[in-house]
Amino acid sequence: MKFFYPIFLFVACGISMNCPAQLNKAEFPQGSTQANSDDPNGAKKGALFIAPYYQFSYFQKLQLISQTNSYQLAEGASSYEYTSQEIAEYNDNYGTNYTNHLAGLRIGYQLREGLGVNLFLGVNHYYFNSWVSRENTQSVTAKYPALTFGGAANYLKALQPNLYMMVYSSITGSVASSVFTENNSGEEIVKSQLKSITWDVDLAAGCKLKKFLPYAGFGFTQQFIHPVTTERIATKDSNGNPFYNQTTFDSHVRGSALYGFAGFQYKISRLLTFYARSTFLNPI
Repeated sequence: MKFFYPIFLFVACGISMNCPAQLNKAEFPQGSTQANSDDPNGAKKGALFIAPYYQFSYFQKLQLISQTNSYQLAEGASSYEYTSQEIAEYNDNYGTNYTNHLAGLRIGYQLREGLGVNLFLGVNHYYFNSWVSRENTQSVTAKYPALTFGGAANYLKALQPNLYMMVYSSITGSVASSVFTENNSGEEIVKSQLKSITWDVDLAAGCKLKKFLPYAGFGFTQQFIHPVTTERIATKDSNGNPFYNQTTFDSHVRGSALYGFAGFQYKISRLLTFYARSTFLNPI
């Protein structure tokens, strides 16, 4: 799924190299200019800030790390763990990616001028795709309304009166159960859930224009995702009674990426700022 948002107007760098992945990023908490708009170094020590936010991101080329299949068949229960060769074959022949739209709220506190910490909570509309083949003969897509939460630290430094450098680091968790799952190979998926944890470090530059601060930069992230999907096929047992053969796929996938991003913040009041951003591939 591809989207074009007005936020991409802020992307000034050219896109030329092939980066292995990009990721759902936790945004700059943007409390750094809340307390005093005339202060070039951002908020004063002890200031509180609130930041509603929106972000779009896309993460591809996740790697399967492990997978265990559990079977509930008419003849009994069993399980099977993928070998290293089977994991390598999946990574060579199938793709794993996701797209998300995240909206939430950050509440933060300035430890000192320019240095703040924050906690955040949001809802992430999360589209997770696995078993994506080059021939598009098999894929599983799940739509998750994911509860997303985490914590972050940010530092803002004035290089010139209206030119800022920003450093941001965060850790983010998501927990979700699917409301829609589609498997184009024919099996019926009856249950799906997902957990993830992400950490990232960002570096950006921004130019303040009164209440408006556009910024752009790059970052590095690692993500660990644990999806569990259960599917079934209608059959009959040895006595001819209706029965469902059921398989649960318990997977662990991982990805890392150097990515670019661009966005803006808009100061609504002394306490409240709105911001939005998007990540993109090929930051160099």
